[in-house]
Amino acid sequence: MKALNNILSGHSADELDKLFVSDPHYAEFLKYVNWRRNCEMGRTTWGFIDYNLGTLFEYASKYSMCEQFFAIGFTHKQVTEDFKYSINEVPKWLRNYCLGVKNRRLLSNDFVDFYKMYPDYVQTILQTEYMTLTKEYLINFFEDNHRYRFTKILEALNQDYGYNLADVFVYIDRIITFEAATNSINWLLGELRDYARMMDAISHKFDRYPRHFKTTMDIVTRNYKRLQKEFSEEVFKKRINKEYEFTYKDLRFFYPNCTQDIKDEAVQQNNCVASYIDRVIDGECHIMFLRRVKEPDKSLVTIEIQNGRIVQALQRFNDPLTADQQEAVDAWNEHFSKKGKVAA
Repeated sequence: MKALNNILSGHSADELDKLFVSDPHYAEFLKYVNWRRNCEMGRTTWGFIDYNLGTLFEYASKYSMCEQFFAIGFTHKQVTEDFKYSINEVPKWLRNYCLGVKNRRLLSNDFVDFYKMYPDYVQTILQTEYMTLTKEYLINFFEDNHRYRFTKILEALNQDYGYNLADVFVYIDRIITFEAATNSINWLLGELRDYARMMDAISHKFDRYPRHFKTTMDIVTRNYKRLQKEFSEEVFKKRINKEYEFTYKDLRFFYPNCTQDIKDEAVQQNNCVASYIDRVIDGECHIMFLRRVKEPDKSLVTIEIQNGRIVQALQRFNDPLTADQQEAVDAWNEHFSKKGKVAA
């Protein structure tokens, strides 16, 4: 050991290939161990400065789990310094994929964590063949800090609009190839989701993969903006739930019949309830009015309902409720808690 230490003294980690000619995989593993050791000590060098070979091998035993990856061909430039998974926890196809990306630390905790959360998405996307999308391109997608948000976009495309995920990436590849799009995959996915949302509002029988996407998107956006008010009103009417209407003594909970009713309420009450219209349309809440039975057109209390329960109730200028108004709200909550939540 002392002799080996003397041989290694003053050598850089890059020279391990020469010192371990008979076992280049182990040389890569020692480079990795040396790198981790230097990282922990706040060093940027690869050299074996002021610690001996025995220390290096002591650290090597701590990272024996990672040694398996080097045995199958990984280099110290392909595995992150804090990798926590054993070789059996990473599917063979994914190991091979990462192995094919030279000089890039793709085999990271974040990447494997993401795969374990969305195995079908990751496998479908990575195992599809493309014309332009390279492994580097796809890696950038999976390493993006917003990849979880874009996973939600993939879920929406798949579950809400009937897109096949393999076809989605083939289509993105086609846009980049034939329409000379220089935008990121993330941006294009967001555009495709927006396209699907707008087209679905017009007709469920829309072309999911238009031949000239950028031109089609421009046309759809212009048309949608012209008709947006009409679409919003149609969707709002589908959200109306008259089952939530309820009478308690001389007070009644009314459901608005259109978005204009909510705008009128905002004017009468001097509150911001008009800003809740989009939330109603998106299914996040319901807006109702509490009024006197004998004065159904006179604004009194504005109500917000979430998950079958009143979560906000305020008078004009956002003043708190009177005793009889609060009693009516409590009665509504009690009634629907016993009845069970009605359909949203």
